[in-house]
Amino acid sequence: MSAGPSRPGARSGSPFEEAFGFRRAVAVGGRVVVSVYIVDPRDAAAVGRAHLRAFGEARPAATMVVVAGLLDPRWRVEIEAKAEIRRPGAGAPPG
Repeated sequence: MSAGPSRPGARSGSPFEEAFGFRRAVAVGGRVVVSVYIVDPRDAAAVGRAHLRAFGEARPAATMVVVAGLLDPRWRVEIEAKAEIRRPGAGAPPG
């Protein structure tokens, strides 16, 4: 995904959009949604910078949430990424 900041998307006005590289929602030939779960809010900036490095200008829709814990107590972050890619000429997915 090489679409840059001009990529259509909904912006929330959050300062984290530019700092961490995400949009509230995006729509260009498919959809990418990232959910980030952290157990310590002090990790948010470092995780956000890693997100920006990983996704660059793609700017997927993303949410970061502080949770009480993850399955393994040694884990500090869990990232879930979902992608829906539409092939040229294919219709919109159902629903």
